[in-house]
Amino acid sequence: MSQTTTILLALVLSIFFVFLFWYIWVKLLDWELKVWYGKILRHREREVEQTEMDLEGGGG
Repeated sequence: MSQTTTILLALVLSIFFVFLFWYIWVKLLDWELKVWYGKILRHREREVEQTEMDLEGGGG
């Protein structure tokens, strides 16, 4: 293999692996944010339900 071919192959493979790594990282970050945001929403829903129960119990 000539030196030019080797350099081009290394360049193409490097670009491919950079994009592959970026794609995997973005997908994992997206999944992690969905899990984290879901936990926050569930926590807020519980707080709202608790507040509603307190208001119903104290308002009667």
